[in-house]
Amino acid sequence: MNFRMGSGSGDIEQDGDGTRFANTGTVNVQLVLASPAVRQRLGEERVREYLKRLVQHYGCLDLEIITPKEQDEHRRLQLRSVFVAQHVRSELPALELPRDLLRQLVGKGELDTRDLPDCVDQERLRHHRDAFLTQPSAPVFQVLTDVRHRLVVLLGDPGAGKSSLARYVSLTLAGEGDNAALHGLAGWLPLLIELRSFAESQWRSASFLDFLAHLHATDGLGLPKGELDDFLTADGRAVVFFDGLDELFDPATRVQVTRQIANFASHYPKVRIVTTSRVIGYRKTLLEEAGFAHFTIQDLDREQIEQFSARWYELACSDDPVEADRRRGRLLAAVDASASLRELAGNPLLLTILSIIGRRQELPRDRRRVYGHAADVLVERWDFERHLRDAKIADYIDQEDKVELLQRVARQMQDSRTGLAGNHIEGRTLTREFQAYLQERYQVSPCEAKPIANAMLAQFRERNFILSHFGGDIYGFVHRAFLEYFSASDIVHRFQDEQTLSLDELMVDVYGRRWSDPAWQEVLLLISGMINERFVGQAIDRLVEMNPLWFFNSTDPPRHILLAVRCFGEVRRIGVLTAQGQRILLAIIDALELTRNLFDPRSVRLVADSIRQFALPTLTAVGSQWPGRSRFLDWFKTTTRLSVASRFLGADPALSVAVQIVAALFPEDEDVHALLLAPAVFDLRGDIGKAAVQAIATGWRDREDTLPWLRDRATNDPHWATRQAAVQAIATGWRDQDDTLPLLRDRATNDPHEDVRQEAVQLLRHVESRAGG
Repeated sequence: MNFRMGSGSGDIEQDGDGTRFANTGTVNVQLVLASPAVRQRLGEERVREYLKRLVQHYGCLDLEIITPKEQDEHRRLQLRSVFVAQHVRSELPALELPRDLLRQLVGKGELDTRDLPDCVDQERLRHHRDAFLTQPSAPVFQVLTDVRHRLVVLLGDPGAGKSSLARYVSLTLAGEGDNAALHGLAGWLPLLIELRSFAESQWRSASFLDFLAHLHATDGLGLPKGELDDFLTADGRAVVFFDGLDELFDPATRVQVTRQIANFASHYPKVRIVTTSRVIGYRKTLLEEAGFAHFTIQDLDREQIEQFSARWYELACSDDPVEADRRRGRLLAAVDASASLRELAGNPLLLTILSIIGRRQELPRDRRRVYGHAADVLVERWDFERHLRDAKIADYIDQEDKVELLQRVARQMQDSRTGLAGNHIEGRTLTREFQAYLQERYQVSPCEAKPIANAMLAQFRERNFILSHFGGDIYGFVHRAFLEYFSASDIVHRFQDEQTLSLDELMVDVYGRRWSDPAWQEVLLLISGMINERFVGQAIDRLVEMNPLWFFNSTDPPRHILLAVRCFGEVRRIGVLTAQGQRILLAIIDALELTRNLFDPRSVRLVADSIRQFALPTLTAVGSQWPGRSRFLDWFKTTTRLSVASRFLGADPALSVAVQIVAALFPEDEDVHALLLAPAVFDLRGDIGKAAVQAIATGWRDREDTLPWLRDRATNDPHWATRQAAVQAIATGWRDQDDTLPLLRDRATNDPHEDVRQEAVQLLRHVESRAGG
């Protein structure tokens, strides 16, 4: 008996022996559907229909919940097409900190205690750091297929992909796609129980098998109780997912269901069981005593983010591969350029939101839309769509209220002793603010307002994943991006809507007072993207003139100019700020000229590197639309001629970054391309050649002669730094070309300079690992 079933990118065929063949359109992959023992004991036709329904029900991603309402296009994407398997670590000591502090703790090994509340236990911080470093992460499929881990609890933050993981494994075992990492479970029967449904009142005295029997009778998503009990007892080759233990709000119900899971594990000793839960609120004692091993899902790393974005845009822009590659590159560039976006992108749910918005909006300029929509999803739509609203607050607090409350929280942090750098606030201050809001907005009595305020604080932490608990009575935003977004939106609300903040106060007390504070940089940029362009123009005029004697401080770059560049990049109607754009380029020219006349090479490199890191991405994003760009090109030509005439052979960091600025302002311009290749520029010295290679590899990537030229530079250029840059550019931009691996092997062995050989070895490992994966 044969049947065919649509599966997104291809069809699935099945013949009588239970073997599936997935026709993806390019290759037929043989998949093991279920073991003969499964089909024999449960009935071949019954198993076939069950697995068919499993694929139909869970195969597609439900993107409507997280897609902005103004984007009415809801693409049906197959989960297997975009899923990226996470890594896990053995459960870490309980420590709840904002994400940026956790990254700093793990990366640097310590935190700046000046920005921490007094209640934070330094010994706990050290214990967490040591545990993290001594417990390496492992691919999650490696854990799930390990014979030592029959019973597993997977803990993760909201949006970490716990449910998607359970569904992906179930779909794979049902024959929907193939994954070599799961071959150890080939032929095992997948069973998926969503605990929020099982916890409904009619199942209080029922068993999990009763529930699955009900699903079999009503939706085809289960199997008959008697036959399933026989199979689990006698054979036991089944993987049972108990998904969403945290979604049981009532503590007594959660304990009861946890005991049922432990009893189920004991009653069926051959069955593999995976239970998922959020970290916050989880109590491990019962399942730990039952033999469950605990693992915590880790944030996606840079390579996993890249894998996801490539798969996402390949499907989202399936009819335009060039556009798909451009969107993917722009998303990754935005993630690399913004610490706040990079932090969000580690969460699969938030990365998906980034990808959805990035298809229609310009990132990173429109990241404020990402922050706003992500907050909207977390504080309202996510649990609302999953039917998990808290009855204690649903009658009072709606989406608009939550946003205003979080803006007030951010305002309180702005005015605190440590300011935005600290990202912490006392719980009693929060509840007082919430109570005052309820009394003011809804005329709720103090006696009624207090329990609602406490419930709101608990929901922001336990359900919405917006606030984290330091310990004691101290809270902070989980993601600094939300602190920055709500701080900016609060200021804009007071300036534009309430009009309680004057234009002079905005210019003097916000931009003028805060421009040099690193904790305020992103807030000022977000404000610049939210207010009218003419006000941004006034802010830029003020910034450019803010610190005229900056060069006397040899350890500080021209932060006021760098911030002015980035504020300009936040503006949508650039033509309104023509004068400001010209002033910014003149200020950059002055800064480069000053640094070229300084005798301290460290100061020169500091300024050049700062411009490259903070200004160049914005200059690249605006590109040919930047007002007054021809003035910068004229200066560059004159400076280049003078440099050639001087016969100066030392490094010139200022001129090397100027090469990249010219390429950014004149993308794909043939005259500029010829200028950068001319001996008058390219043969000046190694650092200039390196900058020219990087600029041409990026700005003229699609030219047919670019790759051959880079190969020649990688092999024959007399300057080792230029050869190294060419090797890097080829391995990054053309890694899938047939000649790339041979070139890297040749440079790793035969280049005369050690630094080039070492770089080629590292790049070779990376390219080979990706090709093998």
